[in-house]
Amino acid sequence: MLDYDNTYKKALATKDPIAFINNRWGDPKPYFDQFVKPYIKDGYTSIEIGSGFGRYTQLLQRHSKLIYAIDASDVCRSFLKKVFNTEIKVLPPGQVGAIPDQSLDIGITFSTMLHFNQYEIGWYMKRLEKKMHSGAKFVLHYADLNAASGSLKSNVSNRFGDVGRYNFYVPAMIKAISSEFGFRTLTVEEPKKPIVRGHMVAILSRR
Repeated sequence: MLDYDNTYKKALATKDPIAFINNRWGDPKPYFDQFVKPYIKDGYTSIEIGSGFGRYTQLLQRHSKLIYAIDASDVCRSFLKKVFNTEIKVLPPGQVGAIPDQSLDIGITFSTMLHFNQYEIGWYMKRLEKKMHSGAKFVLHYADLNAASGSLKSNVSNRFGDVGRYNFYVPAMIKAISSEFGFRTLTVEEPKKPIVRGHMVAILSRR
């Protein structure tokens, strides 16, 4: 977390902090267009796990009447509260339980659960099981195990240095974790314009 906070602190020293983060970690729009737009409708109540400085939040806001922006970083939560209006409720992970049950239409997480172990993914899935109504969609971005010895491994070391850690999964593992907490897997796809090859996105539906 400290490494990421340092990156966000550097972004704050620039004229456009979100552009700084996008330049470092990639343009979010192609991911949003491919994986979120097909499953979101205007007026949705949404949740984003790992909002950072809100680069995906900006895109989600165009379709949402309310967004719960979840981030563990004090630096990020402070920035989000300054940038976004009252239609976005910024919360630390420990306050996910305060979201009304059955109230969420869609959830997304990009560039966050790439770094989560199975327990950490399960922690969120257990809570989302109560907060998302039947049929609600959850878009989960993760690192694929089959690419660990290929381009993903080299790109992580070359482009991103030693910041953070990657935990690798295969679709069957994501399906098993999700099923345990009331979700079924609709599809698992690779981004058409990958920031780093080897990343995958699972579209889950609350049973």
